[in-house]
Amino acid sequence: MRAIPFWAIVLAIVGFAPDGIHAEELTFVLRIERGRVTDGTRTLRAAQGDTVRLLCQSDRAITVHLHGYDIEREIKPGDTTEISFTARLAGRFPLYAISGESGGHAHQGAPLAYVEVRPR
Repeated sequence: MRAIPFWAIVLAIVGFAPDGIHAEELTFVLRIERGRVTDGTRTLRAAQGDTVRLLCQSDRAITVHLHGYDIEREIKPGDTTEISFTARLAGRFPLYAISGESGGHAHQGAPLAYVEVRPR
């Protein structure tokens, strides 16, 4: 049996990646009314490796789509819907409200917000 190096155990306990980078767990609450985020938040910032949780609430039934990560979730009025992912891709990714159409989807206006992931 191979021994695990002490430094690997310490890094695992304190939440560091093997390359010494600390990943964060970030939570953002998005309240959507009449197709817009209510508090005016437009850019949600994270770094590569972070765990991102978007807690979405809406005054009407909508579906949201996070480009780049290809995540879609239905949001029902009165419910909180979670979108959770590890920010592996760096860049600026729009979060759109979409309407379903046969064979695809269409964006409803401007993005609700952007998820901006900076490289580490």
